[in-house]
Amino acid sequence: MGLTELQGKTDLAFVTACDTPFCGPRWSRMIELAECYDVVVPHVEGYDHRCRRVTGPPCFFTPKRSGRPSPRPASLQRSRTRRVTAEELADVDPGLESFMNLNSPADYAAALERAGFGRDEK
Repeated sequence: MGLTELQGKTDLAFVTACDTPFCGPRWSRMIELAECYDVVVPHVEGYDHRCRRVTGPPCFFTPKRSGRPSPRPASLQRSRTRRVTAEELADVDPGLESFMNLNSPADYAAALERAGFGRDEK
């Protein structure tokens, strides 16, 4: 489990899902806001996006009842949490592209087009 390997080696980790192609450098804002918090999570479109977060060592993993670590984020209620609004991300991610998921072939095609890679014309 990747995050548990970071214990004692770093102060912060950026966590994102594998189907978010437009995260990139714009997430430096989340790192800037991480001082004094265990978790920095975007609160956009009405909910916390836990799969896109900056987390500190206390939240690198959550113990399960079995005592084994879980890759799920620690409870935001039990952590020093900074929720970041869409407005706070507007200057680095005005179209909220970093929240685009690729869950279907149509999503993938739209992402390619948005990135400037149109379909091959033959």
